[in-house]
Amino acid sequence: MRKSVNITEMNEQQRRDYDRQRQAEYRQRKREAVEKGWIAPNEALTRELLADIAIAMIATSAPGSETITAAINRYYHGTGWPMQIIRKAKSGKLKPKVLRRVE
Repeated sequence: MRKSVNITEMNEQQRRDYDRQRQAEYRQRKREAVEKGWIAPNEALTRELLADIAIAMIATSAPGSETITAAINRYYHGTGWPMQIIRKAKSGKLKPKVLRRVE
């Protein structure tokens, strides 16, 4: 059980250490929940999952990936960024975040 902490009495360094520890604990709980399949559906996770699916589709040139690449091209029109994204996805440098944790 966590001891009672009064953050208003902490100096700046103690507060940073406390925040860092709490964030590490939160990330660990989240990782464990994902590994066990206990994560509750939410908008942020769904967005990450959809992004992972798009990356996987581009990497494998799956049906529908043309639509995704066309949208990327429309958004970043006139830059070299869309081709870099496609190259990174196909080479494996751009990796899914959520899907690799669930496999």
